[in-house]
Amino acid sequence: MKLKNLRMIIISSMLLLTVLIGSAFSYHGYSTAVTECSNNDGIVTENQLGILAFNWSVTCDESN
Repeated sequence: MKLKNLRMIIISSMLLLTVLIGSAFSYHGYSTAVTECSNNDGIVTENQLGILAFNWSVTCDESN
């Protein structure tokens, strides 16, 4: 019984850690896109960041 509980805790922890690492990498991609837009003299006209940063979009327009 204890072995099953320990196994479930370890598996759950690994899954949670995987989701959190994926979220961190996705957020890093989002922030890089926003920074690159600014560095290339663009203006971020629309940015959407979904829950846990898995779904995001950035629209960058050139400034004149």
